Amino acid sequence: MLDTMDKSKGSLLKNMSSVEIKRFVAKAKSAQLLCGLAGSLKQQDINTLMPLNVDYLGFRGALCKKHDRTSHLNEQSINTLLTFFTA
Repeated sequence: MLDTMDKSKGSLLKNMSSVEIKRFVAKAKSAQLLCGLAGSLKQQDINTLMPLNVDYLGFRGALCKKHDRTSHLNEQSINTLLTFFTA
């Protein structure tokens, strides 16, 4: 799992280039490992990251009320996100 440690510094996609992320995924896959990406991911990041053939995308803040990662889960946000994976 590739994630950001300090959420105040922005998302994974703001902290790493697409080349670096692709390299991580390729190395994990070549070692026959499952591979996941997380780090303040948002709904709009799905279209960018899915083509990388990762096994998991991690969401937390994007699924919470007011997109506050310390808040309760928001059912509407969960259902909206699920539409990307069930279509």
